[in-house]
Amino acid sequence: KQWYQRRVAITAGEGCVRMPSVVLQPSNVNPQISGDVISSVNINVSVDGVASTFRVIDEIKDIINILGGRIDAQKRFKTWEDNDYVGKEPYFYDHLQNTKLPSRDALSPCPLVNRNLSKLVSLVIQNYTPHLVAQVLTHFTNLPKILSQIQSLSLLSEEAMEKSALSTVFTATKLDLLTPTLITSLAKINTHIFSDLSLPPDQTTRLSLLHSLIVDGPGTLQQQHPSLIPGMVFKYFMNYVHLVQTELLLLTGAGSPAPTAQLTPSEVSDLRFVFVGAGFPLTGIILHILTNGARIQLVDCSSEAIANGERLLAMTSSLGITDHSAFTFVRSRCEDILFLPPGAALPKGHVTSHVIRCDVLDLASAISQETTEVMLNRNAALVTVVRKRNVRGLSELLYEKFEVRDKEACPFVLTGEVSPPQNVAMVTPPSILLGVAHPMNINSCQLYLNKAIFRNANSGT
Repeated sequence: KQWYQRRVAITAGEGCVRMPSVVLQPSNVNPQISGDVISSVNINVSVDGVASTFRVIDEIKDIINILGGRIDAQKRFKTWEDNDYVGKEPYFYDHLQNTKLPSRDALSPCPLVNRNLSKLVSLVIQNYTPHLVAQVLTHFTNLPKILSQIQSLSLLSEEAMEKSALSTVFTATKLDLLTPTLITSLAKINTHIFSDLSLPPDQTTRLSLLHSLIVDGPGTLQQQHPSLIPGMVFKYFMNYVHLVQTELLLLTGAGSPAPTAQLTPSEVSDLRFVFVGAGFPLTGIILHILTNGARIQLVDCSSEAIANGERLLAMTSSLGITDHSAFTFVRSRCEDILFLPPGAALPKGHVTSHVIRCDVLDLASAISQETTEVMLNRNAALVTVVRKRNVRGLSELLYEKFEVRDKEACPFVLTGEVSPPQNVAMVTPPSILLGVAHPMNINSCQLYLNKAIFRNANSGT
């Protein structure tokens, strides 16, 4: 209970909090969670039964009814952004403030959006029976317009939240309030150093400095200067740490049917990672820290995302959190990139705009079924390892679930998975489960190993 309460305290981002030492230790514990633990919203649903099934469905529909206009407005901004901002910027009418606002802010953090998103996530991560999950998923699968709205809400609000959190960090820095001195002081408190001693250059220190930069510093300053530093302080830092940490078990964990997936920490440090869908580069930065300096390439099609990522990386590198030379940003659609292992020859007649060499290709949960299939079957068909963030259970309402539809033709085989505890029972076959993620995470992550490597490993060559 203490372990979980400490994590919730940090995830909540309330002022200056201390990072628990457990953060760097992969955990196999399975803490239980209830709706009123992770949120002030009390869902009050039982785990099964007709009444609770309809209640879950009705609660979700109510959220979409409340936020539907904002979802549509954010979609219009996204279309305008994807078209390189051609034409007039779209606006929407905010009935709460009785004013006209830019559509880019339709799903930005505010009491209405925060309350309903918290409610939605609380509903999704409950530990329901398979029967209830199947009923709810079937209901919304038969209502494709509503399901599309739910997934748009998830994707667009996540993007808006990340932009708001970065804006808060950048604003506090521009005002010379979020200074290296303040960040270091907060990191010392987090690591229990109450003297003039320097911070040791280890993983715990770098994670604590990053936490102070993203969470503690902006949170403390926002309390002191609320009018100067608007926006939302990022509340999910620990979720990211634990997810990245658990995903590393796919490369290092024992019990995998693929021997080549069982790497030592030093071998993982030598890998080249590419993460596709890097609008908020926190995953890449944390991965770099937890692997003691692995090289990271971040791919996104948004010029704004690339600019924000490069700006944040400059800040983390100046604080000694990251090695700037280990990072590369690429603005491109992933369909326009050919991904190859280091040393592999260029295929004849390739027509992609970019060639990126990597050992591990990471695909975000926002990457669709169609695009992931293109990656596995064409653009990344020669890469050794692909990790795909995926969804199971009611999380399938928030993101599109990925499945290999033609297992014979696909160059990759699924050999491992990590999952939050509420979805562990849905991992098939059970033998591929290599770790349990934090229950507040909605994503699973799957390891796909190139079949050629898999055959060679099993044959001992």
